[in-house]
Amino acid sequence: MGEEIVQEISKIREEIDKIDEQILNLIKRRAELAREIAKIKIRRGIPIVDRDREDIVRRRWIEKSSQLDLPKEVIEPIVDSLINYAIMMQVSKAVEEKWKDRIRVVIIGAGGMGRTMYTLFSTFGIESSIYSARRLAQEDIEIPRSDIVIFATRPEYFNSENFSKILDKVDRDTIIMDVLSVKVPTFYKIDNECKIRNLQYISIHPLFGPTMFVLGENMIIIKGSTCKDDTYLKIRELFSDMGLHVITLQSPEEHDRYMSIVQVLHHFHQLSLMKSLEKYSKIFNIDIRKICTKSLRMTLKVLDRLREVIRAVVEIQVYNIYSRDVRRLVIDNMLKLSECIEKSDNVDEAVKCIEDC
Repeated sequence: MGEEIVQEISKIREEIDKIDEQILNLIKRRAELAREIAKIKIRRGIPIVDRDREDIVRRRWIEKSSQLDLPKEVIEPIVDSLINYAIMMQVSKAVEEKWKDRIRVVIIGAGGMGRTMYTLFSTFGIESSIYSARRLAQEDIEIPRSDIVIFATRPEYFNSENFSKILDKVDRDTIIMDVLSVKVPTFYKIDNECKIRNLQYISIHPLFGPTMFVLGENMIIIKGSTCKDDTYLKIRELFSDMGLHVITLQSPEEHDRYMSIVQVLHHFHQLSLMKSLEKYSKIFNIDIRKICTKSLRMTLKVLDRLREVIRAVVEIQVYNIYSRDVRRLVIDNMLKLSECIEKSDNVDEAVKCIEDC
């Protein structure tokens, strides 16, 4: 490439960089204005979420993009992201105003789920701190007084002396939470330890990872035997104010039955697909990432994430009391599906067999 062409491209890129900076500054200003609107809404008691306004903004963007010959497929995700960010700014301001002086949170466990919970509370301006469970076990660290202590640790931690030591240090009536993906039998262990120490217990399960965009995400909560009714309602209200969809379950067994489908079955299929792709890519000497459909490319991203959290995924397979039956069901269904395809004389017959099996 000639020097003249390089200079010409560089000059244009400089202009693009300036435009990018302007866009970022405008996004920042837009978010600041959204928080100003939130203050007014809070003072006047006006609902934070305004779906009619969202529709107006979205339509205006689409109409304007059409006038400018900009593809709808490019503009739609941009305006949706801006709207979601504005809503988060307003909701976070509302939650901060209402809860910042009422709740202090300590999180034990600095892994993925610990960071998820820290991100959740800090996004909404709620005073929170996070500690490594390992460091707490090795060092004499003073944990600040708090209203909620969340244990984002592995199941075996709850049988350790370190867990008991932390419970001994917290004030009576402190709310103890776990974020375990499998509740039985650990739920009953924690519940009993809290009962001995006059602590309140609520088991939760956030069905999302570290993100500030939690609107509409699911949060499961299960009331422990030591939890007071007003405390339970308070925690429900807090999570609802954050824009979470709060799902109340009656027992750890009910939770694990749901998760046998939501997580065990789902993850088992993903594990099987991951290992099958690895195996047959080697057998046929194919780099699957170079020759794949858009759908498979998206699936491979999901499987990459699965590899990153493989221990947590397998932990659910091992500990969920319903997992063995679910895996047998999966294997049985796979065999039936294979039989439908192999024994059918044509596509229509195979489709009907699959629909009926």
